[in-house]
Amino acid sequence: MNKIDQRPLFFDIFKLMLPLLVLLFAHAAANAQNYTTEEQDCFTLVQGRVAYDKLGNKTWSESNIRNLCRGTTNPIETISCFRDKIAAGTAWNEAIPACSPSALKPTPSGLSGNWAMYDGNGLPYEKDAVITQTGSSVTLNNGYGSEETVGLDGFKLNVRTWKLTGTIKSDGSRIDWSNGFYWVKKQYTRTEVQNSVDDRTLTLRNTGAINATINLYRADRKVFDNTPVKSIKWVDGGASPSVTFGTAIQPGTQLEVEITMKVGGLGGFWDLLIYRATIAANSSNLCFEVGGTAYKPTAKPCATTQAVEADYVTFRNEVGILSYMKLDYTQITSDTDTAKKAIRTDDTVLGMERKVYRPRDAANGAMTLTINGVTADEPKLKEIRLGVGDLFSGCYKVWGSAITPKVSPCSISSSARTIKFWNNSGTTAKLVAIYDQNKKVSTNDIEVTQTESIEIPIGVSKSPVSVEIWAYGIDRTRRLVTTMTASGSFTGELCYKIEGTSISPNASTCDDVVGDTSVETRLIRFQNEAGYDAQMIVTYFVDEVIGGQKIPMAKTVSTGMINGLGGKLRLLAIPKVVSQGMQITIAIQGSTTVKNDIWSTTLPGNFADNPQPCFKVWGTLFDPQGGKCAP
Repeated sequence: MNKIDQRPLFFDIFKLMLPLLVLLFAHAAANAQNYTTEEQDCFTLVQGRVAYDKLGNKTWSESNIRNLCRGTTNPIETISCFRDKIAAGTAWNEAIPACSPSALKPTPSGLSGNWAMYDGNGLPYEKDAVITQTGSSVTLNNGYGSEETVGLDGFKLNVRTWKLTGTIKSDGSRIDWSNGFYWVKKQYTRTEVQNSVDDRTLTLRNTGAINATINLYRADRKVFDNTPVKSIKWVDGGASPSVTFGTAIQPGTQLEVEITMKVGGLGGFWDLLIYRATIAANSSNLCFEVGGTAYKPTAKPCATTQAVEADYVTFRNEVGILSYMKLDYTQITSDTDTAKKAIRTDDTVLGMERKVYRPRDAANGAMTLTINGVTADEPKLKEIRLGVGDLFSGCYKVWGSAITPKVSPCSISSSARTIKFWNNSGTTAKLVAIYDQNKKVSTNDIEVTQTESIEIPIGVSKSPVSVEIWAYGIDRTRRLVTTMTASGSFTGELCYKIEGTSISPNASTCDDVVGDTSVETRLIRFQNEAGYDAQMIVTYFVDEVIGGQKIPMAKTVSTGMINGLGGKLRLLAIPKVVSQGMQITIAIQGSTTVKNDIWSTTLPGNFADNPQPCFKVWGTLFDPQGGKCAP
């Protein structure tokens, strides 16, 4: 038979097979349409890798593939599990259920039953939802005519037709939906529920100009469980909504409450914690009140509610820059795991006040508070390290100027020992106090006319307090201007000041005393009545024991260069007890005069300070004069 004779027979056979081919392709297309995307990916993987192979002496078929892939959300995990099982000698009919999605990912059980439904404000719906669970599949009926059947993805639900995802609590008692609504599993029949409803109420009174949310929690929950049992969300000023406890909270349960305020910034809007407290068990109706503004929000229990507020640190913005407080700590994330975490206030402006509460989920360890400016490099203005057991309290403020902001305690107790520092110079300066031998506390770098006080704790050591005063030069290098000493047992307030220029600063107490005031002293007076800068330098001797012998050691104290305009003066403190037989030298020097070594003299070591010895300078740059003050 020639080729021409064969062609009609070929087409006749093709025409006979065409309906069968159409049915086969239609069947395959129908099967593909019945698959989810993940299931189809799984199907393709099986076809490409293990389909129709003789594995474990069992031949694959399409129904085998369908059984394995049905319900999968992780195709690669499913196929890897199957291949491992087959390689280990497991028969295919045993490997399929072992590698099914429900086996690979634990899913909750016992979901069947009635569920109370609540909206985003915690208000209950009249009707119940009903869930029917069959293995890893659940049928959800919302009680209002909508019913969907979906597969469980671990403890997650994805109801595409409702455009919602849900998270099931680990004990299967609650489902939180992505729109803020939630369902709570009912543990009773309808008749029992009516007789067991807790008619106590939770009320949030908003008398302020903020948007607030209140969340109620079980106090005995795990520290990493942040699921509220009752909420009233996004309440505007003037509103006072209430919700009943229903069956979510049984009488006798100890509770915790958190109140948040809606804040916004460049990153969007979020809820900022403004109040946290513990409520006693067996409390009656609960009521909390919020007020104030976004600058200084307030939150407290109403008069009928007893609550104990948690520990917190206060942060105030008293300067014209954006700034915030941040807390870094170690967070407990599960029964066995921890992670680093940071919580922070919003970006605050002048006049704002915020609270940072001790984290409930903090592991036992050190925490660090930082106060930062909001700029491109977010400079760290202050760091406060909190060790284990340290008090989580206090108040810090950012103040000063927008160019040179500073951070200090908001206030100091009137009963505390303090040192005040006053900058009356032409340069930036700071004061450093060293107490109990090696402990330090310092002021910020403060500008001209500014003052700042620091607290000196009462220590067990009676050693003197060393006071260092530092100044910054024109090139921003820092140098020590003077060191003075005060009694370690002082009470009340000490006060020091810096004067002069960035080139020639000088410092003293606010009473114009320079020197060691930790012992009983005598004072020598120096007055500048000239038209140039001048200083007085006093050298004296005190006995020190070296190698078992008393040896006179020279000590020097200087007024520093002080300006004569206005008749400035200084008092130099000299110990009452000095080395016997050693004279005290007085030297007066000028600055940029024709004769800088202006005048000198001596005093006996046992000089009397009544009347007080007094020396001065006068004259001009071209005729500087020095000597004793006129009687």
